[in-house]
Amino acid sequence: MKADYILLQDRLKGEYKDAFQKVQMYSTSNLIGEDTESELMMELLDHMLMAQEEGKPVSTIVGDDIEGFCEIFFSEYKLGNRFVDFLKTLYRMAWIMLVFAILDLVIGDGALSSSDIGAIGAIVLGGLSGSLSILIIYLLIRPLVKKRKVNATALNAIYIVLLLASVIITCVFANRYSINVPAWVAVTIPAVYIVVYFIVNAITNYKKYRSIRKPKEAKLSFFGGVKESVSRELPEEWLKQWTKKNERRRRKGQTPLSEEEFMEKLDKQYDYRRSQIMNVLVFSICTFGLLLMELVFAAPPMKEFAWHAAILILCESGVCAFYSSSGKNACATYAKMRARMKAENLTLAEYVAKGGTAE
Repeated sequence: MKADYILLQDRLKGEYKDAFQKVQMYSTSNLIGEDTESELMMELLDHMLMAQEEGKPVSTIVGDDIEGFCEIFFSEYKLGNRFVDFLKTLYRMAWIMLVFAILDLVIGDGALSSSDIGAIGAIVLGGLSGSLSILIIYLLIRPLVKKRKVNATALNAIYIVLLLASVIITCVFANRYSINVPAWVAVTIPAVYIVVYFIVNAITNYKKYRSIRKPKEAKLSFFGGVKESVSRELPEEWLKQWTKKNERRRRKGQTPLSEEEFMEKLDKQYDYRRSQIMNVLVFSICTFGLLLMELVFAAPPMKEFAWHAAILILCESGVCAFYSSSGKNACATYAKMRARMKAENLTLAEYVAKGGTAE
């Protein structure tokens, strides 16, 4: 759900945008949980967009005191909610630890050594201790900070410093002291926590929703949001690009591009097959270049190199697939818009003036 309001909040203008950002800053500096924040911010965004369309002032939504509005708006998020969110953080960390431990069992020596702890400390132990430290300090000093009206930006900066300090301290201790954890222990502990968390979560959901999973809400998907954003913004970007290109050409004494010439260039740019081939080529060259450098300069054992190659190729393939899907959506949207422009015999400027979309 968080992707929803992040993708849609750009529709807010002026005082609405400023007020929304202040509420979002309050949420961040008060460590409101991601799920609660997303749900409430999406609700607020809906109300603001409706009021903005009707031409009402933002004060009809948030009143004259943003701080007071925020305190009421997030008042249902209490200590119990914070504890549940911390358990959720532990759940995510457990998955990371489990993956590292399984990899060590498969390709390592069967024990997570101090060097291994140092390598993953910034991700797991540092992140965990940082989250716990921030939560404790928040509960202890927040009342004092609130009385002194500390700026939310400064408060966020303090939290970031605390998190980084926890990561650094964890890594220093891990490198200084010898820690050897049997890999089976490192696998068992997070695996047990994951199973227990899943069971408790399933029971809670069943009591509340009569289903082990929380019902999915109708929401804007990430790619749906990207397509909508592309449909709305691409025509304006074309017009800006065309104008800037012709300004440069005039300064150099060259003949300006006609609209037909410019759109022909865009046709090539948004050819899906061409962009897909380029994506595959770029990612293939990067991947095999990195593997060649490791083979030449590090000369690892072939078994270790094979595992590194498999993991890298898998990761790079996932990133390449993500870019290809995004590119496919952009190209499909472009094709629809071009078809509409041709069907209605619109120039680029006319299309932009009509606020054209792909539909």
